[in-house]
Amino acid sequence: MECQHRKSNPGTARPKRLAGALCRLLLVGWLSVGTCSLLADPPTTSPSPHADSSASGSGDSNNVDGRLEAPAGLSFGVFPFLATSHLSDGFAPLIAKLQFRIRQSIQFRSTRDYQSFMELLDQEAFDLAYVQPFDYVRIAQHRGYRCLAHRPGGLFARIVVNHRSTTKELEDLRGKVLGLPPEVAAISYVSRAMIRELGLDRGDSPIELQHFRTHDSCLQQLLVGNIDACSVGDSSARGFERRMGLELRTIAETPSIPPSLIVGHSRLGDPQLKRIQRILHHMKQAPATRTILGLDVSATLVPANDEAYDPVRSIWKALEKRPGS
Repeated sequence: MECQHRKSNPGTARPKRLAGALCRLLLVGWLSVGTCSLLADPPTTSPSPHADSSASGSGDSNNVDGRLEAPAGLSFGVFPFLATSHLSDGFAPLIAKLQFRIRQSIQFRSTRDYQSFMELLDQEAFDLAYVQPFDYVRIAQHRGYRCLAHRPGGLFARIVVNHRSTTKELEDLRGKVLGLPPEVAAISYVSRAMIRELGLDRGDSPIELQHFRTHDSCLQQLLVGNIDACSVGDSSARGFERRMGLELRTIAETPSIPPSLIVGHSRLGDPQLKRIQRILHHMKQAPATRTILGLDVSATLVPANDEAYDPVRSIWKALEKRPGS
């Protein structure tokens, strides 16, 4: 994995890699991680993409001996890194294709906040789920979930500013406010680790961190001038730029870690999990799904394996050992 310092010059589209930030963390090699205590709100659900085969069971429930039985549908949870409407629109084509192939209805589910989603994941509430890498190593792997697929490439944070900003590099953010997603988001973990490694959280004018509910809410606060910079995922930043018709300027990027992934619960059984993994790998994704997953036009999801997430375990262990991380 490349770990080189990135900072952008005015007018350059992609800054060079930031080094030092996580290199030592990623090479430490801790392979174990504990679980967390979490809080939750009721989840947000959307009907299955096929109106006649939704997981809500319309027309599919059976009355046996006077008792109403729930349909044999699956749930697909998605962690709330964007507004629920954006997530539902992005994942609807994938869910529609998957449920058609496995001949089983699938219901999209999400929550208003990260903590709520983490609690439901801890309760094994989802059959399938799209989770961030830290939730996989902290919770999902310990609750019977197995990694299935993810997009090619890695996950990294882009620290962006308004195109009119005079800020040129991370050092310029001393004494200013950097917005981030919730504290438990993968983007927040890698951003905080980098800032600590560079010593920008210390001294007379440290960078002030402010967390928001989603990537989009952070970017919206940047546009109205309430914060000086925002650290977000690459696909989230590109999607926001496209929707808003504007261009943000990237001043830094964190080193890359394995990306968010789709997991399946072991209660589905090995044959079904392997079948779903094959379907996901060979599935041609719709434009809305490609956008939300950060997939190139010709790219498909690739099979995921547990060992690839060892660097995430290393970062998590290192941050847990450092006070105030």
